[in-house]
Amino acid sequence: MLQAIREKFIGWAMWTLIGIIIVPFAFFGIETFRTGDGDPQVAKVGSQRITQSQLSAAYDQRLRQLQQLMGDKFNPSEFDQNKFREAILKDLVQESLLRQFVSERGFRAGDAQVAQALQEIPAFQDKGAFSSDLYRARLANMGYTPERFETTLRESLVSDQLRDSLVLTAFETDQAAAQSLRLAQQKRSISYALLAPERFRAQAQVTDAQIRARYDERKTSYLAPERIRVAYLELSLEALPKSATPDIEVLKAMYETEKATRYTRPEERQARHILIPFGADKAAAQKQAEALAAKLKNGGDFSALTAANSFDTGSKDKGGSLGWVKRGQMVAPFEKTLFDMGKGELSAPVETEFGWHLIRLDDLRDAQVRPFDDAEVQRELMDTYRARESEKRFQELSEKLETLAFESPGSLDPAAKALGLSVQTSDWLTRKSAEGLFANAKLIEAAFSEDVVKNSENSRPVSTEPGKIVVLRKQEYEAPRARPLAEVEATIRTELVNEAALAAVRTQAEAILSAARKGQDLQSAAAAHSAEFRNAGAIGRAQEDVPAGVRAAAFAQARPKAGAASVVQAELANGAIAIVSVNAVQDATPADASLAQEAQRSRDARAGAEFAAYRGYIEAQYKVKISAPPAETPAP
Repeated sequence: MLQAIREKFIGWAMWTLIGIIIVPFAFFGIETFRTGDGDPQVAKVGSQRITQSQLSAAYDQRLRQLQQLMGDKFNPSEFDQNKFREAILKDLVQESLLRQFVSERGFRAGDAQVAQALQEIPAFQDKGAFSSDLYRARLANMGYTPERFETTLRESLVSDQLRDSLVLTAFETDQAAAQSLRLAQQKRSISYALLAPERFRAQAQVTDAQIRARYDERKTSYLAPERIRVAYLELSLEALPKSATPDIEVLKAMYETEKATRYTRPEERQARHILIPFGADKAAAQKQAEALAAKLKNGGDFSALTAANSFDTGSKDKGGSLGWVKRGQMVAPFEKTLFDMGKGELSAPVETEFGWHLIRLDDLRDAQVRPFDDAEVQRELMDTYRARESEKRFQELSEKLETLAFESPGSLDPAAKALGLSVQTSDWLTRKSAEGLFANAKLIEAAFSEDVVKNSENSRPVSTEPGKIVVLRKQEYEAPRARPLAEVEATIRTELVNEAALAAVRTQAEAILSAARKGQDLQSAAAAHSAEFRNAGAIGRAQEDVPAGVRAAAFAQARPKAGAASVVQAELANGAIAIVSVNAVQDATPADASLAQEAQRSRDARAGAEFAAYRGYIEAQYKVKISAPPAETPAP
């Protein structure tokens, strides 16, 4: 496929397939919908099944990406596994619906589009150019064949055709954008009285009888959560000792096996082309291409003729240059012609699915083979050998660990002794308060599974990340228990004090609001109740020095009538209450540049809404049945 066609011919930007928080399905593909009956079904979407293994695989991938994205900010105690699964299952359902819909309506993606998309993926590029070696290596690391990956990519491209037909046709009028921007940049002159609960907490009186009554009333809400301490074995690829240095003949054999792909730089050709699409009259387009060929043979300037006639937007402004091209990057007719040409030669018109091409070969570089004696080659061979041996050893040990843990379910000692591992012990774990190694949701799930808690057996092996396997068993377990009053008394006292303070705040706020609405100046009404008064002046919607709740209340109010203020009560996130007075409204007069930006933002928002609505239409065309709730971890 032509590099220029890869870059711009289709006319829309290729999404990055391998990135952060991709649609889970990008690496699962249609083949994963053809699993056997041994894999439990969690949903049926039209004619396609979504199985437990697909959901689990998508969950693991998304969770790893989320952890990588958030880094140290990822807090397992705030992570709701069940909601996360529900969101992933919803994505899988939506993608399945979209795939079936476009397939039944004849959407297709040709080989040329797939090749173009592949070469746009940054994960498969080396120094900005597609690398077939890197491509195959990355897929091998994920356990994918190029055929399976390209099938998945083709399906994604087909789905994108429908998305783009909706998203790229959305529009917004200049008048609507101007109105939107006038509102977005509007200023409102406000003042507000602020009542914070802290001021009333010291005055709150809570008796022992009130505490006892609350305890008796809500005893079940003061349960201590179940918790567990586990013993575990951790098998890590990184911790395995390096394999012995192989015999030189082993490295030579590896070199010969991979020489043609890994250690050979293939022949490359530097070419230019002019593209004439078929249009409505293929024969006329051919005659145009032949006429251009005649001009070129008579000394016509290739760059000038390209700029005036070529329809390849990616190369026409570069004199038709396609850069250096290797075999496998072109559609077949183009490639055959190019690699049969001599340096400086101009081709006759060549027919491809894109139209007629005139090709000129500017330069060529012969294939080059890096010799075995090259020190860098031998270092790479050694690294590859050791990595493969470690992977092989890790796989063997993983299978042995699984077997021993199953055969001796009542102890980890046989597996530890056989594999040379140490039995380690965790701190107390709950379903939500784990950290470190046990921040992994699947480990927590295993720790609280029936086999471990109820049956006191070893867990199944859990892959916490690539190259790391953990097997665990119960060390100590405590079921949810009722805490005695003495243990929760301080908590209940704080609750009651906060409630009393909030009630006092509400009473004062209602008095100030009533006075202000009856015509009393807000500042004097606030002073009468010892509330803090702030004159914020003209504020915008994103004014950082004004509480968000105050801003929201101010901009939700109708314009005040002439000579009067519009007064409203707002509850703030910290429990405080504000009485907000909107005194005046100033509309914005946007600049032309701002209008253009707002029009684009509005178009994007409209495009998203239109696609969401169409997805609703698609969903109505198929029967969706959720066979089982996606939650695998019971709520604590």
